[in-house]
Amino acid sequence: MEFRILGQLEALDSGDPLNLGSPRQRALLARLLISPNKVVTTDLLLEDLWWGEPPDTARHTLHVYISRLRRALDAERTRLEHDGQGYRLSVEPDELDSARFERLAAEGRAALGRRDAASAATQLREALSIWRGPALADVADEPFARDEAIRLEQLRQSTLENRLWADLELGHHNDVVGELHDLVAQFPYRETLWEQLMLALYRDGRQTEALRAYQTLRSNLVAELGIEPGPALRRLEEQILAHDPALEQSPTETHAVAPSTLPLQRTSFVGRERELAQGATLLTRSRLLTLTGAPGAGKTRLALRLATDHEHEYANGAYFVPLAAITNPRQWDTAVAQAVGLRETPQESVLDGLKAYLRDRRVLLVLDNFEQLLQAAPQVGELLDSAPGLAIMVTSRSPLGLTGEQEFPIPPLPVPPSSALADVDA
Repeated sequence: MEFRILGQLEALDSGDPLNLGSPRQRALLARLLISPNKVVTTDLLLEDLWWGEPPDTARHTLHVYISRLRRALDAERTRLEHDGQGYRLSVEPDELDSARFERLAAEGRAALGRRDAASAATQLREALSIWRGPALADVADEPFARDEAIRLEQLRQSTLENRLWADLELGHHNDVVGELHDLVAQFPYRETLWEQLMLALYRDGRQTEALRAYQTLRSNLVAELGIEPGPALRRLEEQILAHDPALEQSPTETHAVAPSTLPLQRTSFVGRERELAQGATLLTRSRLLTLTGAPGAGKTRLALRLATDHEHEYANGAYFVPLAAITNPRQWDTAVAQAVGLRETPQESVLDGLKAYLRDRRVLLVLDNFEQLLQAAPQVGELLDSAPGLAIMVTSRSPLGLTGEQEFPIPPLPVPPSSALADVDA
């Protein structure tokens, strides 16, 4: 059996596609595949499939969908089982395309870190070849699918960038210039792609074009977002101007791209320079930085900008964890596990699994809208205590009250000019 979510939802048996039924029945399978081998409660399935407003007949309809999926997926009807208060879909690791993609991407990233560019390029290309289109394409508008689709897309982006680093190390700078021109047009704010384009042009003997690429990016960032290019790009411009011999060396030691699920910010970031500088200083002093303030103060926007500016300091990734829709303090760790791509197992609790996963990793988590989950604050402290390389930024109306926490009060946003767009968060 093969399940595919990196594109249109598909299930295949010995290569033959299965009839997955109506759109809502397909959405049910997608919801179960987002949490493979994990019990998803009936109440949560009802809420997710009917957007929080299930009709009186929804429970009966759900049972009908479950029965039909059982028949479609497994003649013995053991793959999709009722367990306690919900249903679990049993999926072997290599049966789910997203799991294969993540495994190959991690192996390729590790090979890149070992300076084995040839193996990295092969594994990363194989990982990217699994994609057939946008993740969860036919259910992307479903609220339950959005976070997972965003997470997978960000992982795809970082995997593509790692593949490009591998190609550059192998001396294929001329081969990737055209591809990079297309990519920066498609993703104009992805600074790593501009860095790779500048390096490829310089190594191809096109210094003037490399410097022109930098000026193009800088002009766009200043005009549209009110920011300067990041330190890596500024340093690269200086190296190109100086014909630094280091530019001919392998890029992989410092440029292997860690996974990130930080949403791209496309609106102007002005009027917060002072808070941005303060936040950068506080982030270096404490592994738990809590941005507090009233709704609409801009906490999320500022936290994301801080995280984006510093994500290169976290070798194992930076992850955005939206918590506004979660009201049960017992479910915050499940949201974190989903954000970092941790597959839960019945042998241990979610929190214990996170502790083991993060123990030897350097990771930045952004926990957004934590105010309704303050009862779970002690567990956040446990996670920090167990993982010395972990840093957490929290946005909340109130601090968590933990030892070592650095509170950063955020005043209301200044009134923007009439031509500016207001940035508002919850």
